[in-house]
Amino acid sequence: MRKIQTPFFITLLQIMIFCSCQPDKEKDDPEYLLQPFSTTQTQCFDIGTGDAIMLTGEAGTKIWFERNFFNLGEDQNVTLVLREFYDFRELLFHRINTITDDNRLLRSSGVVFLDLIDEKGASVSLRKNQRIPIHFPDNRLAGHQIFYADAKSPGDIRWKLEEPLYVSIIAFDTEYRIDMPKTIPRDSLSRYHEIAYEKIGYPIMSDKLKWINIDAFVEPDGYLDVEVEISGKTCDYYTFYVLYKGINSFISYQKASEDLFCQKFL
Repeated sequence: MRKIQTPFFITLLQIMIFCSCQPDKEKDDPEYLLQPFSTTQTQCFDIGTGDAIMLTGEAGTKIWFERNFFNLGEDQNVTLVLREFYDFRELLFHRINTITDDNRLLRSSGVVFLDLIDEKGASVSLRKNQRIPIHFPDNRLAGHQIFYADAKSPGDIRWKLEEPLYVSIIAFDTEYRIDMPKTIPRDSLSRYHEIAYEKIGYPIMSDKLKWINIDAFVEPDGYLDVEVEISGKTCDYYTFYVLYKGINSFISYQKASEDLFCQKFL
């Protein structure tokens, strides 16, 4: 029998525990345990040598691609890779934690993975000081912030807040005397009819690719001590999935059997 005591937010709903005796094999890796239930597909947009194009994902994410945004040659073929996780269950299935790099809990309005790759499969970077417009569906950005992560595996993700956040709006240009796209800090929206833009939504102007999260901070109203007893047959590794009542939040941990006695979880 093994016992651990873990402090959690009092909004805790349930803990799921999965065990593995061969964690080095892909089929037993915690990242893959629930993926068979997922319906999220990797979408690949063959841009080729195109210069400018609007790309729309199956779930409604819009990305405006321009070749001069990236460190690309004129004749270099590229493909844009997109994965959309707007259903909270997909975050769980892929073990995409809603926690920051300084251990603050988040509630998610959706996650996207975005990458641009060349013919050899290598990632292509944005040019210095360049930003790409990304528009999320259903005005998901309202009341939320943007977080980024550059992790090889979804299970390794720890989100970092983007500050300041830049967005794109249509504003009157006094020089050309016409309405034109304008990039501004989000906290400057009050100068440009903030209420209207909060209702209709607006694209973010991102200077990063890979993992992008539309989230908001969750402030704990207390902690709950939870004791987990593991009896009978034991395994080498245990993966804990912690879900929270009424909010799109979850965290997961993988611990070796011998570490259960001393490990304290958030």
